[in-house]
Amino acid sequence: MDRDKNGQPAAAGKKELTVEAAYTKAMDNFYAGNYTEADKFCTAILQVLPNHIHATNLLGIIAQAINRLDLAALQFQKVIAIKPDHVEAHYNLGFVLAEQGKIADAIACYKEALALRPDYADALNNLGNIFKDQGKPDEAVASYQRAITVNPDHAQAHSNLGDVLSDLGRIDAAVASYQQAISIKADFAEAHHNLASALIFLGRADAAVASFRNALVVEPGFAKSHSGMLLAMHYSNFNQEDLFNSHRLWGDSYARQLPRFSHADRGAADLEKPLKIGFVSGDFREHSVAYFLQPLFAAHNGKKLVFYCYSNSKKEDVVTTRLAEMVAVWRNISSLDDQAVAEMVRSDGIDILVDLSGHTDGNRLLVFARKPAPVQVTWLGYPDTTGVSAIDYRFSDHVADPYGESDKKCVEQLYRLPDGFLCYRPMDGAPDVSVLPMKSNGYVTFVSFNNLSKISPEAIHAWSAILKATPGSKLMIKNHLLCSSTARHYFIDQFAKESINSQQLILLDRCDSKTDHLALYGQCDIALDTFPYNGVTTTCEALSMGVPVVVLRGDSHVARVGASLLTQVGLEELIANDLDDYINRAVSLAKDSFYLESLRKGMRSRMEKSTLYDGEKFASNIESAFYVMWSELCSESGA
Repeated sequence: MDRDKNGQPAAAGKKELTVEAAYTKAMDNFYAGNYTEADKFCTAILQVLPNHIHATNLLGIIAQAINRLDLAALQFQKVIAIKPDHVEAHYNLGFVLAEQGKIADAIACYKEALALRPDYADALNNLGNIFKDQGKPDEAVASYQRAITVNPDHAQAHSNLGDVLSDLGRIDAAVASYQQAISIKADFAEAHHNLASALIFLGRADAAVASFRNALVVEPGFAKSHSGMLLAMHYSNFNQEDLFNSHRLWGDSYARQLPRFSHADRGAADLEKPLKIGFVSGDFREHSVAYFLQPLFAAHNGKKLVFYCYSNSKKEDVVTTRLAEMVAVWRNISSLDDQAVAEMVRSDGIDILVDLSGHTDGNRLLVFARKPAPVQVTWLGYPDTTGVSAIDYRFSDHVADPYGESDKKCVEQLYRLPDGFLCYRPMDGAPDVSVLPMKSNGYVTFVSFNNLSKISPEAIHAWSAILKATPGSKLMIKNHLLCSSTARHYFIDQFAKESINSQQLILLDRCDSKTDHLALYGQCDIALDTFPYNGVTTTCEALSMGVPVVVLRGDSHVARVGASLLTQVGLEELIANDLDDYINRAVSLAKDSFYLESLRKGMRSRMEKSTLYDGEKFASNIESAFYVMWSELCSESGA
């Protein structure tokens, strides 16, 4: 920077500026988003005053804003070297180091900032974030609560606290935290979104949809919240046309305008080569998706199909390890943005990319919107169209999606697998099937272990009618969120409105292990499927433990999965076609102890002989499907 006759710095133009004025210009440009100009003013100041703390710190903040994290860290370190007790520099450096994955160093920086300023609420909040990501929920809760004690109006800390409490299953407290965050900052889109997610857990689907919509009012481009709303709509009786249009709107709003990769440079498709199949999911872990993925991974022909997995989750467990051992290439994409993931898929030369998430948490639909693979498919993790026109196919079957009307409610082309679109792997070492409990109890025990969000008012009405028509019967509902007093009282109240007293309900929460969870079926006679959102894993688990499941065939995929599963195991007589039929079939089954006992004794044998358990056949069907898709591409490219 030039200096005037008094030694003060001047701007590059005609008009001379003092250091203070130059720094003001730098700040003004920074807040206006003119980072290059702000950088110029700071650099000019430092040419005259190399130890100017504020200009050095602002250079770090600018570098952080443009994602030059190494440069940002260097600038903050310079500030600390000049002024070791500069609290904000320690805080800023901690933030950058955390972004770089240097967690231990980031924690040290935050703790140094807090030693200098114990009431630094932002540092406490960010420290809580690190503990949460490290899987240390108790430390995270303590840090967030300290931040709130210091600053009761710290909306972000309230929302973050809600996230950890939700992960711990303390949903009532989580809801209260989100509501407090919103009361402080009404336009807090993330808090509205997280509140909606918690309400789904509690079975409050309609309230969840309203909260998702609040998030979208605040932030119209909030794709994640729009996805959450689409999922929540399936738990209620929304008009199918409205639901389809809402999915198509998601695709039009967030996906359609994104530039797509061209595959012309790959040349003509080769029908003879092994196909590279990529799977994208946030659920490669102890999750329902994994139960249906493992049979395919275990049985696929590795010489014809080369499997790549792109995992969008920081959480890994023994199931993650097992899945990774079954595939050729495993990549974790949780820290990469959508464009970077799309470029990775493109670089890997993936021929067919498979979405396993749909609009559930952890999805990467905006990767698919960029069309990084020439053929793209959605399957398994979501019970509907994605609304993304860049996805070519959706796997289903003729029961879950009958020919005709279903094809009109899907932007993808439906590919119906011949023996069902699901294949289930039961847990190794599952408990033995017990004798029929009603023989010793003297009454029938119905059961549902589904997510609370799937237990609709219509299901409660039907279940109540079944209980009334079956003297002395009980209904067992188990879900880990029934530890919430709000959830328990909600369901007790809903059944009370149907004249069912609480003594007829057995409400259970978390089990110590998966084995204990499955063993509970030994106390149950008949499972009642949920609607309009059918159970999937729960239906398979009940059947595997000898418990027959009564299902209601609805008018959409989400309401017909139960019928698909029972068709695979040859139990079509348990599929009802309307509400009265559902009630009557359950009541008739409860009165036929001989048939119930016969079903129970032969269920595992039935399952083992069914296509639902036939991993080899399923893998063969999937392989054929992939080659049909690839053949169609070959035809289009003139191969």
